Amino acid sequence: MTPSNVKQMDEQFLSDKEVNEEEILKSAERITELLKALTHPNRLKILALLSEESKDFSTLLTKTGLRKTALSNHLTQLLSVKIIIRVERGKYEITKDGQNLLLAAMNVYKESELRRDVERKLLKKRYSKGFGMKKMDKKIISEDEKVSYQPCWISYLGAVSGVLKYLGKDHDICNVGGYSGYVFALPNVSKGTTCPSGPTALAVWEEIIKATDTLGFKVQSYDENQSFPSQNGDLTPEDLERAQNLFKQVKNVIDNEDRPVVLWGLQIPEYGIVKGYTDDSYIVSTYRSLMDQPDTPLRFDSLQAPGCLHAIYFKENSPPISEEEDRKAIQRAIAFTQGTKVQDGYVAGSAAYEEWANVLDKGRSQDLLYHGNAYVAACTLEAKELSLAFLRRLADKYKGKKQAEILLQVSQEYEKVVTVLKELQQLFPFAMEGEMPEEKRMKGTQLLRSVIPYESHILSLLQQCYEVWE
Repeated sequence: MTPSNVKQMDEQFLSDKEVNEEEILKSAERITELLKALTHPNRLKILALLSEESKDFSTLLTKTGLRKTALSNHLTQLLSVKIIIRVERGKYEITKDGQNLLLAAMNVYKESELRRDVERKLLKKRYSKGFGMKKMDKKIISEDEKVSYQPCWISYLGAVSGVLKYLGKDHDICNVGGYSGYVFALPNVSKGTTCPSGPTALAVWEEIIKATDTLGFKVQSYDENQSFPSQNGDLTPEDLERAQNLFKQVKNVIDNEDRPVVLWGLQIPEYGIVKGYTDDSYIVSTYRSLMDQPDTPLRFDSLQAPGCLHAIYFKENSPPISEEEDRKAIQRAIAFTQGTKVQDGYVAGSAAYEEWANVLDKGRSQDLLYHGNAYVAACTLEAKELSLAFLRRLADKYKGKKQAEILLQVSQEYEKVVTVLKELQQLFPFAMEGEMPEEKRMKGTQLLRSVIPYESHILSLLQQCYEVWE
């Protein structure tokens, strides 16, 4: 947008200040629709970013710092009132109406008493604090170079196994997934949409955390069952206090225990490892390292933690895994595979495959989120591969006993599931955006429904295994 265009639009705005009562009364609903587009600061930021030139989804994601789903929702609202348009796949541009609306809002704010009040408060704050240098507060755990997120899609497994490895416990993502039961809790999908939240929006978290105790250390947990931020990405004073309390808790563990902490809400939101802090930021190890991206420090109030604030750390040693714990792992696998315990708005177990298939088959275009579909497919495939590997380990451990024979039968059924889900992942390889043409969706629907009989047989065999356990 050139300076001359701005000047022209500014002059037009100033020349048209009279209120036309009749026009407003006649068009009140449509005017309100336009004004609603500016009622969220993140939508204003998106319009500002598009004011100079068109930008793609990934650029907007980086510039705004929003979660993928939040950005998609804001773009959908702006598109619905035609103040932005999609110029090509994944690329957006502001319209003339959008420019006019943005400029009008900017001019109103420039002349507002609100702006002058904000500026007065900022000046008062600046001069009341002075300009002294703040001493840097920093601590990193011993041998922090040995702490690393372990490669996997399911971030809880990657973070927990990374911490356990650092603490000297021989538990990889397979053991963490199997003994905690996490890998048997998938698929878990959102009703009516291919939302990426399914793999972490579990109703069995309490059981998963408790079962993680069996992996060498007793788990201590910091839980606060409210999303962070609590209001669509905007921090409230209460949010800030909550984030500070969590930061103090994590610092306390690092200072006094010299142990890393597993924390929810790092990056986009996923689990990661906190291995230190510097001033007001977490020093972390996350999935980003797997993509050759730097793990830069994350401010304590920059978490993206839908559902809850959650951290776990590891205290005193727990006893070695006993045969009773192995049998309990099968019991958990049965309960989670049944999928009867779910959050509102989600479906788990075999029913999740049918719900997922129905969305691909009959879902509205706005409910078909490519990255969500691809992410859920990747996590579900990984869960089934790890379920297969975990049960084979148990079969080897109890070779010659009745349960071992049945465990091998279960693993053979999981091989069939894995084969199908690999084909699904090839249909929808992970990406932030992609096409979901009808032909691919129909193929995906067919694949998902073909898995259901295998899962039903798996559940029956797991129940037999538990009953005959010697």
